Amino acid sequence: MKSNKDKEVLKSQDLSDSDDDINLNNQEEEEFVSSDDEQKESYSLQRVEPKLPKTFHEKQNMPRLILVLEQANIETTKTKRGIELINCDDHQKLITKMKKSYEDYRPDCLLALLDSPLNKAGLLQVYLKTNLNVLVEVNPQMRIPRTYKRFLAMMAQLLTKMKIKSTSSSVTLMKVIKNPVTEHFPLGVKKIGTSTKGKLLNVNDYVKQIMSGEQRKKPIVFVIGAVSVGNPAMEADYIDECICMSKYSLSAAACCSMVCDAFEDLWGIQ
Repeated sequence: MKSNKDKEVLKSQDLSDSDDDINLNNQEEEEFVSSDDEQKESYSLQRVEPKLPKTFHEKQNMPRLILVLEQANIETTKTKRGIELINCDDHQKLITKMKKSYEDYRPDCLLALLDSPLNKAGLLQVYLKTNLNVLVEVNPQMRIPRTYKRFLAMMAQLLTKMKIKSTSSSVTLMKVIKNPVTEHFPLGVKKIGTSTKGKLLNVNDYVKQIMSGEQRKKPIVFVIGAVSVGNPAMEADYIDECICMSKYSLSAAACCSMVCDAFEDLWGIQ
């Protein structure tokens, strides 16, 4: 016969074991949910934040950098595999025949911009203008694919369907919009072009100078040529002035990083 004291000990042990089982099950469920969320995030092209200004007041007064990539070589071609985006890995003969440079057909610019702290803070708006005069608005929530093949497929879909929507919501991540690009700028915004032929200066000091006082809380436009040869940002007819950020010839991705760094320093983004 077991005493009442022994029964109480056994009962407490059973309760302790059942609690351990529940905690273990909860832990396994949490781990599963966490891994499932990570899997969804890895395949999603949409970020949760930031958001675009919508009202006229927000567009006029919200401080942000509006960056235009001019003359980006984004073109499609029809092959045996279907419609593809021209790229330096699969269409070298075609690029040579077109007398273009392989370096012009890379997505480095968009990747550098949309992964920047400036964009994640909701202070960056990107417009992409192709060499065929197609104007594309890029939503700051856009998450550029990490593999080149997925990027090519995404851009080919954009040029054929004129927009790309998120699979998890109704948000449009990229879309073709009407020219000219100036119609999408805030009224009276200052527009700065970049070129090796412009006035050489320190971009950080220049940004602090032109964004002093009340202008610090206003939007501003920078134009960067998305090509390895030429000065499309300087030749754009809508810029107010043109500057040179380095005595060396830089890639478009390097120029984008320098401009973003300057505004991150100005607005205290870390």
